[in-house]
Amino acid sequence: MSEKKINNKMLASFLPVIIFVVYTVITFIIWGDNKEGGFWLGWIFSLIATIITTAIPYFMVKDGEEVKSIIDGVSVYYVTIIYFVAQLILGLLCMIINDKLMALLVILELILNAAYIFFIIASFMGKNIVSGLEKEQRSKVYFIKSIASDLSLVAGQIQDEELRKQVEKVGEIAKFSDPMSDNSLSGLEVIISTKVEELKDMVSDGKMEDVPNTLRKIEEKLLERNEKCKLLK
Repeated sequence: MSEKKINNKMLASFLPVIIFVVYTVITFIIWGDNKEGGFWLGWIFSLIATIITTAIPYFMVKDGEEVKSIIDGVSVYYVTIIYFVAQLILGLLCMIINDKLMALLVILELILNAAYIFFIIASFMGKNIVSGLEKEQRSKVYFIKSIASDLSLVAGQIQDEELRKQVEKVGEIAKFSDPMSDNSLSGLEVIISTKVEELKDMVSDGKMEDVPNTLRKIEEKLLERNEKCKLLK
């Protein structure tokens, strides 16, 4: 892990502690010797929120991957900050409100903490699912990118301008083909891969006379694949 990431984690953990210390000093001064049950209830829940908010940055990133939020587009730490601020406000209310509303505040405290804990558990459980889907998507687009790259490399090895243009043309077809693969396309993709490997061997061995015929077969199979990709939409 880079030094920058470590410093960012330390900073993200340090700020809630500073805020809570200031929060504690101010509330202790205001309430003085009049700290009763409601005060301590609000303070303890705020302390718990501070500990959680301080610890979260060290669990957000694991093996270089940030835990994805169950809310699309919202980071786990952003929700944690909202929880932290909401808890400080609710803690103050516990200190201020009279005993008649204390039961309601206790219920709100429990709901807030239960909702946040559920959010964190769901996000961490969803991490493996999201990572699996991302890896599967990467593997699906790998085939066509690999074919386009191979054809580009082959074109760069050919001296004959006309032949090179033919390879580049087929490479363009591959480049702009539908990148998403599918199990039903596996047979076609095996044929395309095999023909591309044959083409690479031909160029390496200087058998240029066989290149046009192999290129035509690759082009035919790429176009066939594109048509089948349209049917899968």
